[in-house]
Amino acid sequence: MVFQDESREIASEYKGGSSRYARVQTVTPPREQQAYEMSNSSLLDPLMMSENTSLPPIQRGGPYPDNGMTMKHNSQSGHASQHHSHSHSHAGSDASYLAPSTSYSNPDQSLNPQKSDYLTSPEEVLFMQVFVEEVGLWMDSMDSMKHFSRLLPFHSLGEPMLLNAFLACGARHLTLVNPMYHEDRALYYYDTATTQLLRCLQNPARDTVMCATTAVILNVYEIMSERATQRMNHIAGARALIKECGWNATTKGIGSACFWLNVGMELLSCLHFNWGLAWEPDQWGVDMDFERENTVANEELWVHRMLYIVGKIANFRASIPRFQEASPQDEQIRLKNRIAEWQKLKSLCDSWNAKIPRTMQPMAYLHPSQTATKSAFPEVW
Repeated sequence: MVFQDESREIASEYKGGSSRYARVQTVTPPREQQAYEMSNSSLLDPLMMSENTSLPPIQRGGPYPDNGMTMKHNSQSGHASQHHSHSHSHAGSDASYLAPSTSYSNPDQSLNPQKSDYLTSPEEVLFMQVFVEEVGLWMDSMDSMKHFSRLLPFHSLGEPMLLNAFLACGARHLTLVNPMYHEDRALYYYDTATTQLLRCLQNPARDTVMCATTAVILNVYEIMSERATQRMNHIAGARALIKECGWNATTKGIGSACFWLNVGMELLSCLHFNWGLAWEPDQWGVDMDFERENTVANEELWVHRMLYIVGKIANFRASIPRFQEASPQDEQIRLKNRIAEWQKLKSLCDSWNAKIPRTMQPMAYLHPSQTATKSAFPEVW
């Protein structure tokens, strides 16, 4: 077993940390740079083949501003585990993985993107196709304009940071559904997009909308991660950038798409870890007046209201007291307040269910005893 001393690299992330070490002749470059410098290196793996190599089939039978709070990209834990993944998956990879030869692999171009009319790399075409057809569909589940699967892919042709985030998600999805694919390529595009995003955020004249959109997409990548600790790198950053853009429940266009997608993913993580939402649902700006007309055209609004209610329930669940009050009288008061809050949330659920359009109600409802699934839940269709 070989151990690698990473103390200098870790110390370099802190102000004045590297000054505590003696100067050395050679310094290992940060892993954030290693990720995207692969394409410019002449020491490519001999197993990697030319661009004409066919790819396996799709299927087989950081420093974000947040009102004084900052979240640094986890280059120690996240990249350490990614480095470990690289070493294992690369050893067992086949010859179908190649280093991208396009200009999109250069993070410096995030500030000066090169426009292109279409993709020309077989690998990029495959990963983008997978993203649009497999990942973008569910990302657009709360967006009637289908920004992620129909509009933004074309816009990414002139935005390398956005393009690499899309390719990372497409590649990551393939690693989950097809064992012929390893996570090397997904990590490569993820590291490249993350590096580009971090560099762009350091530019005072940055395109905040593009940064926020990219952060949300990288958040999607992390949600697809099999390791729970790797799902949290961009949640706080994406939220901070969304707030910086002024996006909320009343925003239209790409702002609305990013806001609701990020809210949904954060809610998913909070339900998984039993956390409270950092962005209180009452501050989202959701129209909760159930007496308004409930037509088919307003289905999207009712979905947003559903997320609001689930967010309130998640916060209620995460705030369950771990210990009883020292005074029995205080404990009774707390229990009464909890019961009152529970009844309020129950009333919201019942009212939402009673007011939603008929097209959002089930057409069939079978009790568990009527089905052969052996599930404790009813079958709803």
